[in-house]
Parts: sequence; structure tokens; C-alpha cells
Amino acid sequence: WGRFEFGGPGFYWNFARGHMRYWMESGRAKPVIDFYASLGREVVEYELNLTPAQVDRLIDTVAKLDTDANRYYDYGYYTNNCSTAVRDVIDL
Repeated sequence: WGRFEFGGPGFYWNFARGHMRYWMESGRAKPVIDFYASLGREVVEYELNLTPAQVDRLIDTVAKLDTDANRYYDYGYYTNNCSTAVRDVIDL
């Protein structure tokens, strides 16, 4: 959920005004984890205690969000960011 276009049109102006357009994009977790670990960053994995039905619902929800119509969101430093988006989907 933390994707943005650093070199996009008006990036610095939008950043200064607090108008950031972010998006989510699904992909494989292992390459991302390996990348951060290669930079010496700590990576912690948490296993959620979900039933198989809850896992199916979570996967379905994420798939529905990973479309051009649903993946974009207006970044909010405290209220709507890459961490809160994951939390909100899990809470569903």
C-alpha cells in the first residue's frame, strides 16, 4: 500500500501541500523482504491467527482492492497510510 511516484508531475508541490496520491500493488512478499534485509533493515514477520475462511476473505478483499478502480488513495500521515491500510483490511 505504500507505492507512490517520486518523479511524478507536481510531486514536490503536492508533497509540500500534503496532497499525496498513493496506491497498493500486489506482489510476492519474499523479494520485498529479501530487498529490505539486504539493506540491513530489520524485517519482522507476524503470523496472523486466522481461520481458513478468514484467510479466503482476506485474499478476496485484497484482490478486489488491487484494481485500477480501487487501488489508489489519498495519503494521510496519521489516518490513511500504508500501515493503516493493512490494518483496516485485516480488521475487516
